[in-house]
Amino acid sequence: IHTIIQHPVGLYNLLLYPLDRGLMKLAVVRHADVIICPERTTWEYMEEGFRMDNLVLIPYGINSPPRQSAARVEEVRRKYQLPKGPIILSLGHLHEVRNRHDLVRAMPFIIQKYPDAVLVIAGSVGTTSTGALARQLGVEKSVIFTGAVAHNETLALLQMASLEAHWFQQKDNPQTRTLGIAALEAMSAGKAVLNTADENIYGEGVLTDGQNYLQVRLNEPEKTAQKVLVLLDDPAECTRIGQAARQTIEE
Repeated sequence: IHTIIQHPVGLYNLLLYPLDRGLMKLAVVRHADVIICPERTTWEYMEEGFRMDNLVLIPYGINSPPRQSAARVEEVRRKYQLPKGPIILSLGHLHEVRNRHDLVRAMPFIIQKYPDAVLVIAGSVGTTSTGALARQLGVEKSVIFTGAVAHNETLALLQMASLEAHWFQQKDNPQTRTLGIAALEAMSAGKAVLNTADENIYGEGVLTDGQNYLQVRLNEPEKTAQKVLVLLDDPAECTRIGQAARQTIEE
């Protein structure tokens, strides 16, 4: 079981929850000898919603991404008209459960010190609220929406990015503990990652705040901006965290 069943539109959950916790449990889950969960959020979902106890935690496996050529990276930079300044990359589809509002609210603090910094949201756009918020705050020129991107373009974006940041905002779990595959891929590429994930999301001792990732909290855009600025101010520290992240994925 690799994800919880939840839709950004709450009304749809009235249909999805009975199908998942009723039909799926009766037809599939109860027949399993063991249920593999890739992180603690899925574990808790199965434990609480399905009343299952035959659970085993095995973290996701991630392939190390192949390095893109300098020409390919420059081609992607030109395609999305990205500046040479700091790039805060946010991977994954844009929707209300992953709306990036905290990151957009952090941008006014970031561009005060780094006027040429941009937030690049790479993924299909399924909500207009993020763009509206950027316009409201006057940072629309510093927030770039790429739309859906090919995987090799994602790899090129990772190479040019200073860091990666995204997280989920689930109403029934405000401080969600899901890191997400996109963040794991960013770590595998040697990037420092900002996320709300709990240190024990993949088991005790795998993640350590300040060592191989940086933990932020929901609805604290100024503090999030401060953590971004620490990394932009100290590229060596940013690289150190990224290298430790890559080592964690390899191990």
